Amino acid sequence: MSDFYMSRHDNWYIAITIWDNDSNNCLKPNYNDRDDIINYLKRLKQEYLTTSNYVEVLFKTHDIED
Repeated sequence: MSDFYMSRHDNWYIAITIWDNDSNNCLKPNYNDRDDIINYLKRLKQEYLTTSNYVEVLFKTHDIED
C-alpha cells in the first residue's frame, strides 16, 4: 500500500460525520453546540495539515475543551 500512496497524484478527502448520543446530526445549523464542534474540527484540520509524522499524532490526546 505504501507504494500506491507514494505514486498517487490525485486529491484525497476525509469525510467526518458527528452524531450525539440521541442520533442527532451535530453539524446541522440548529444544533446547540454546532459552533464549538466546528471550531474543534477546524483545529483538527489545521493539525492534520501541519503534521508530517502521523504516527506521532497517535500519541496526542484531543480534547474538545482545549
